[in-house]
Amino acid sequence: VDALIMFREVGFKIDECYYSMKLDLGTYRNNKECQIDEKLFCFKERSIEIVQGNEVLGKITWDPVENGKTSIGIDVTRTHRGKGLGTALVAKALRHLKTQGIRVIELGVDGNNLSALKLYRKFGFEVRTTHFYIIAPC
Repeated sequence: VDALIMFREVGFKIDECYYSMKLDLGTYRNNKECQIDEKLFCFKERSIEIVQGNEVLGKITWDPVENGKTSIGIDVTRTHRGKGLGTALVAKALRHLKTQGIRVIELGVDGNNLSALKLYRKFGFEVRTTHFYIIAPC
């Protein structure tokens, strides 16, 4: 585990930190159960949304595929965070992308976004590069 993640987990604030993370879908085994009603998922060309009524609760997008690789981005509305939507979106997207022949998923995440780091680590994403400038006690 990246040392800066451990510093953050014990209460240090990491200023201007950014992680580049990667997941090899060739070794990924989908073992995450989706707790979200299947009818709420809306698949588009390069995204999956969770939609309730007219409201988009969360969305995961991916870039065009190049050499079996793509990058993803995820956004869950602030009022719906902590309800498993991010987990459901990542699980659904990884399953979908793997069936499309994608071999590698990459992403970037702010070093202070502990919930996103935990989410990505839960799925097996590994820190590839760490960019940081200052570690200051909280």
